[in-house]
Amino acid sequence: NKKEADLIFNNLIDTNVGNAKLYFQHQQVMTDCNAGQCQDLLEKLQKLYNSSINGDYKLMIASDIISQLDAKDKKVEALKVASEAKAKYPKSQFIGNITNLENNIINPNLNISYDVQTQANKPIHVSVNAKNVNNLWIEIYEVADVSQFFKFVNDQYNNPFSKIKKKFVRKEQYQLINPKDYENHITSVEMKPVPAGLYVAKFFIDGKESEDFHFIASDIRAVYQSKKTDTPQIKIVSSDNGKPYPNAEI
Repeated sequence: NKKEADLIFNNLIDTNVGNAKLYFQHQQVMTDCNAGQCQDLLEKLQKLYNSSINGDYKLMIASDIISQLDAKDKKVEALKVASEAKAKYPKSQFIGNITNLENNIINPNLNISYDVQTQANKPIHVSVNAKNVNNLWIEIYEVADVSQFFKFVNDQYNNPFSKIKKKFVRKEQYQLINPKDYENHITSVEMKPVPAGLYVAKFFIDGKESEDFHFIASDIRAVYQSKKTDTPQIKIVSSDNGKPYPNAEI
């Protein structure tokens, strides 16, 4: 129970110095708070970190402080703690934990969302969720060999993007708003229209190659008319207005 655990921790804290003392104090704080015994974990960690006890184990305490601040969206404050901790204990074996947490905050990250099937000859809207990114560009290629494309989709390890037979269409470049607050921001960019066809693309974050994706530009779309029968009925409709194409065959 808590009373017995406190007795053990207090004995270990009283009989140790330096890093060992800090370790047991840290474990006592985390144990109490993980058991729901405190509502002020951040404040307790900060008090322990700023205590008069010496030892580079304080970097482990600083790691938890940084994580707490990051979770509270106080990323600038978290980076300040990281910088000060690394400067105080530059040769510590624990410094890697601080560096990893720091990198998680400052490294650029970007994800895109888009419709795999889009209308031909119409602008293509792409949703962008970005953090710490200034520039995005997208290289677009039209697939020249569909069989190679399907090999790529089914096994990208043995059939990489570079093996797809394709024709370069263009590069789209966008300057994103980066308020340098280390937060994710969602925006939308518009790719220029492309003719009907199958396309692959690759996007770059601040000049560094990131991920590839593919999409189909078409004037038509196949939709289920009914799924209730053993043989689902499918019809071909216009991608623009949803009207069926007369006499169209699947």
